[in-house]
Amino acid sequence: MRFPLGLLCAASIFAQGFDQPWDKAPPHIDKALRERVTFFFDMHRSGQFRRADSVVHEDSKDAFFEAERLRFRSYEIVKINYSDEFRKASVVIDLDMEHHFPGFKTMDVNRAFVSEWKADSAGVWWWYVDRGARPEWPFNPNGPSASGVSQQRSITELIEREGIKFDEIRGKVAVDRDSIELKSHEESSGEFKITNRFEGPVEISMQADDFDGVSYRLESAKIEPGASTTLRVSCRPLHAAKKPDLRVILSVQPLGKVIPLTVRFAYPPFNETESGSKARVAK
Repeated sequence: MRFPLGLLCAASIFAQGFDQPWDKAPPHIDKALRERVTFFFDMHRSGQFRRADSVVHEDSKDAFFEAERLRFRSYEIVKINYSDEFRKASVVIDLDMEHHFPGFKTMDVNRAFVSEWKADSAGVWWWYVDRGARPEWPFNPNGPSASGVSQQRSITELIEREGIKFDEIRGKVAVDRDSIELKSHEESSGEFKITNRFEGPVEISMQADDFDGVSYRLESAKIEPGASTTLRVSCRPLHAAKKPDLRVILSVQPLGKVIPLTVRFAYPPFNETESGSKARVAK
């Protein structure tokens, strides 16, 4: 199964042609740029990033070394758009690579990037990023697609077209119940069991309502495939009055799933209420 990775990495991607393209560059300029671009990508493909640095502009070296290193099997120069009287160029590259998409094994994907280049006074081309721009290795991932055809497609549309349902993926991490009930007038506790039937590990984070005497303990924030963890909620009431229901929100990554839970409190026995008697304090 092959996916265009650019569509998997953002909620949606706008793929469009370049604006106001210049005419074809003089052959010697085009040849010089293609040689530098080819060297740059050959060095990345073989993992020789220090050698790739030799064609990085001095102003962009920090961005280059701080950026993510992507591995790919092959690449193709798809299109070059020249500007500034052939002193700058945006180069569209199609990368053939493997990517592990959560819930599935490694898949073959193609991803198009835009690589920015500029020539110095001697006509030597250098890879660079604009000052103040957020570097994305090694290009802007929201740039033109390899085809240059305008299109907009969401992850959900793409995945569902291939017969993959996000709801089914997210459903692989589940909680055994959506609420528990604790006592208002005496010490009590309850548990939620969270099970991971996903192919990979997931991380659980939690947000919960604060209330005096109530504590939350997540046994493990990371759940390995096929494993479970528990969220324990305990209450040591400071008085016997009925407590309000409390909300707990679990966030499951990398699935982007949100699980709402409720901690309910039972009404205390009549003789434990504040009907003229003292509220009992839990020891």
